[in-house]
Amino acid sequence: MTKKHYLGLFVLASVLFFGVALFQQSPGYMDADYYLANARLLLHGHGFYEPYIWNYLTNPTAIPTEAFTYWMPLTSLLATASMIVFRSEAFLASRILLILIAAAIPPLTAYLCMLLTENRTKANLAGLLAILPGFYLTFLTTTDSFGLYMLLGGIFIILVQRLFSNKHLSMAAIGLGVVAGLLHLSRADGLVWLITGGVVIFVFWILFPQKLSKLLLNLAIYGMGYMGIMVAWYSRNYQLLGKFFPPGGSKTLWLTVYDQIYLYPPSLLNFQTWLESGWSSILGARWWASTQNLQTFLAVQGLIFLLPLILLGLWRLRKTAAVKTGFAVWLSFFLIFTFVLPFPGARGSFYHAGASLQVLFWSVIPSGLDVLLEFGVRHRNWNMDRARHVFQVGTILLAAAFTLIISVNNLKLNSDSAWGGYIQRYARVEDKLDALDPSHQEIIMVNNPPGYYLATGRPAIVIPYGDTGAVLNAAKKFGAKYLMLEPNTNFPEIYQDPMNTSWMRYLTNVDQIQLYELP
Repeated sequence: MTKKHYLGLFVLASVLFFGVALFQQSPGYMDADYYLANARLLLHGHGFYEPYIWNYLTNPTAIPTEAFTYWMPLTSLLATASMIVFRSEAFLASRILLILIAAAIPPLTAYLCMLLTENRTKANLAGLLAILPGFYLTFLTTTDSFGLYMLLGGIFIILVQRLFSNKHLSMAAIGLGVVAGLLHLSRADGLVWLITGGVVIFVFWILFPQKLSKLLLNLAIYGMGYMGIMVAWYSRNYQLLGKFFPPGGSKTLWLTVYDQIYLYPPSLLNFQTWLESGWSSILGARWWASTQNLQTFLAVQGLIFLLPLILLGLWRLRKTAAVKTGFAVWLSFFLIFTFVLPFPGARGSFYHAGASLQVLFWSVIPSGLDVLLEFGVRHRNWNMDRARHVFQVGTILLAAAFTLIISVNNLKLNSDSAWGGYIQRYARVEDKLDALDPSHQEIIMVNNPPGYYLATGRPAIVIPYGDTGAVLNAAKKFGAKYLMLEPNTNFPEIYQDPMNTSWMRYLTNVDQIQLYELP
């Protein structure tokens, strides 16, 4: 493929992605709210501190508290850079670099397909499919790590494939280390990619034997590349938290229901309470997670109708380093987010982590289509050229139709539940609070603290999982004065009868959001 082909894919993707971005007036969900809110805090010089608490896993002591003790910072750093470059704090300005990163995914996919097949037509097909990413489209255009993780995962796979083709280990080692560092700085499960890179270097040494000193040197080079990206982050963690890794993430090992991620105090989340939930509950959770994650593989990563072609393509190219590495990473994510961390995995982590393999999946689809066509030629007397044209066009049209339907449904245009519409509702709730607290200093308990802060500038903490005692204990600890209940969330019995509660005082209702004053 020529540079014009790659540029054309980039331009097409940019037009589509920026077009979708225009329909998103706010981030859309708590993860994306968090990244944008922290980006603006960094922009205004607040450092790595945040005036809200969305979980209590790290046992915070006050507001503001240390930032990025669960999610990683690279997305916010890029959003901050984008706002600086384009001299605006607007939501669109915060996303420009992230959307351009996402637009680079289709040409990268085409490039990987060229490495694997050396066929321009197949590479173009793979690139076009990456422009039509189904469920991922509306997430690539907000302030989240999807596009970043996709791009970096694709680059990592390409470096591995080129390593085993060119056999220049030292140059590849530094590149793999840097990309592994960026993957880890994007998401905590980037550690899987770090381990994968070390294994790749070791396997290369086994297949192409050299002195042991050469292996150790290349592992050191790999480690230097990784630490070049991550050393500042580890230093920050150690200075603020006394540990290289924030302590909260490990507590998710002991979840027995997902909402315990909001448990207060976090000391109630431990191995003993996990064990006391019973083996029926423990094994049942893992069975449930396996079904949810397989559905994610089918519907999100495979877009249903593309999954057979992905599987056929992976099988056709199974001897390549790219496919072997990609399958190992995917299997690692599936096992971790099914058996080790079933609740975070099934509720989004596998969905996020799997994005890093999408470049590989799209790049093997043309080879999978070849397997199908060859079967048709042998057993149904298809004309190969005509059938290839029909199936290629049909595949693109189906991907476009699926992507359009899914994206319109996600955006919910002209609907009361339009993408990110809760931000406007939070602002209207805050208008009511102005009369009670014009200074905006009193802390409020909500389901989405980053989102509420983003909409109003008011410090917020999450409503803890559990009974009224947990709420009152957290309110006392952090000085929360107000509590906000949304439909179909916490304390449904109170929501149905707001006047019938003795432990807090009902104030008002705004757009079906109830506001209470805590003692």
